[in-house]
Amino acid sequence: TRIDQWVCEKIFKDISERAGNGAKIPNISINLSGHSIVSVVFEKFLLDLTEKYQVPTNCICFEITESVAVKSISRAQKFIHNLKAVGYKFSLDDFGVGYCSFNYLNQLDVDHVKIDGSFVSAMFDDATQFATVQAITAVARTMNIITIAEFVEKPEIIKALKVIGVDCAQGYIFGKPSPIKDIYKF
Repeated sequence: TRIDQWVCEKIFKDISERAGNGAKIPNISINLSGHSIVSVVFEKFLLDLTEKYQVPTNCICFEITESVAVKSISRAQKFIHNLKAVGYKFSLDDFGVGYCSFNYLNQLDVDHVKIDGSFVSAMFDDATQFATVQAITAVARTMNIITIAEFVEKPEIIKALKVIGVDCAQGYIFGKPSPIKDIYKF
């Protein structure tokens, strides 16, 4: 949790300073460790940071992995509920490779489900992978959950995802990881 605390404090402080200078704040996703998600102390830390830096919570999405969330489902539910109450968003990351159950989508009030890249990258090599992406997308759409495909690296995958109805995609075809200073536009 100390690393997650450091990352969140740095990002929140940076957002606060940039917003104060009139910069448009982009949507930012922050991956959280399993230890942080189950920690009441970390939850309080985030709520205190929110107050301290007055960050626009609707611009921040916390990403939690499916396997971590389901190990402590009741605590993860409380964590998500309490932080969504102040405006944060949540993504269920790497969906499909952990304990993959559509029932967890019912139990965890997430805004996005990130379809694991192992399915996406193999969509044209394996009909089962393609069907898995279709199934996750269909169930998520029914639940009004935004779908995000990971590991998108080829134009033909983008076209197939559009046909299937996946809402968003991420991957090297769009850009590679870069320093946070490069995402702000002045």
